[in-house]
Amino acid sequence: MVLLRHFKTVFVLILSSAFIYVGLLNLLDRREWRQPTDRIRWTQTDQGVEIRSLEAPRVVDSADNLSQGDRLVSINGSQILSLNDHAEVLELLAHTLPPGIAATYLVEKAGSGIQLSYAVPIELVPVTDLTDFLLALVACTQLGIGLFIFVAHWKAQGAFHFYLICLFAFVLYLYRYSGRADLFDLLIYWCSATVFLMLPPLFLHFCCNFPQSLSLFRSTPSLRTVLYVPATFLLGIHIAWFSGALQQMGFPRNHSFQLFFDRLHLAHFVSFFLLASLTLAWSRYQIPSPIQRLQVKWLALGTLAGTLPFVGFYALPFLVGLPISPYMEVSVLALILIPVSF
Repeated sequence: MVLLRHFKTVFVLILSSAFIYVGLLNLLDRREWRQPTDRIRWTQTDQGVEIRSLEAPRVVDSADNLSQGDRLVSINGSQILSLNDHAEVLELLAHTLPPGIAATYLVEKAGSGIQLSYAVPIELVPVTDLTDFLLALVACTQLGIGLFIFVAHWKAQGAFHFYLICLFAFVLYLYRYSGRADLFDLLIYWCSATVFLMLPPLFLHFCCNFPQSLSLFRSTPSLRTVLYVPATFLLGIHIAWFSGALQQMGFPRNHSFQLFFDRLHLAHFVSFFLLASLTLAWSRYQIPSPIQRLQVKWLALGTLAGTLPFVGFYALPFLVGLPISPYMEVSVLALILIPVSF
């Protein structure tokens, strides 16, 4: 028994160390990386790359301003057919243009077909801010809670399951795609995307079995695997779309479909966490022990207290298409209340 405990503890510590190491590399990578930008939000359409909105117009040498719907034809003579072309040219110019020299954008004005040239400065901006370091602190707190509970109660029912929840939450908070698009960056992207889809059913699975399994799962254990079917399906579709396999079926890799998948995944995330809260509340009435009922009550309240601010201030506005401010993004920090309550 002692040997088993040591083996599981060593395994958990090695696993945690590996994820912490990769997470810190990602944070340092993002801190050093400077994202090239022209301060224009572009979108992919059937006609090509068009302006969706302007962050801060920086146009010179022309009497006309850029406006929504204008199509980008070329940058410094390089033809632009997709957002990937735009990103590649911007990254190249950001490191080759002399300081103070703007790039020449050939743009076809919306609705007129007239092509005009604009001088647009290319800037290198950091991709990290204070929020990233706050999220890193929350991520370490989550993982620390998971490790503490596992080491202190490694034989308790669900101890390892709860540790996995905290590990997944650590990845969700800390791992971020920088836009560098190298092999390491793609690894981070898929770790983050997979965790975002798998964490909700993992947490709901835990709530259905803590402090004791619901009668439905005791009678039909195979139902536990059903919880992971939606996430697995969404992940498979996302991989197929990202790889371009769905291009011929009318699902191109553009901003509109990226936004569609983001909203679909967020709706899945919110739905499962709210369902987990309801499951905890329901299981309270199925437990004979007064002490366990009180424990589950606090777990349910903690889960709701962590989920509702995120749903109200970030998820719902994002799902209905409202602009998200940095203050609204901070609501994700409320999710720390879930492991703290446990």
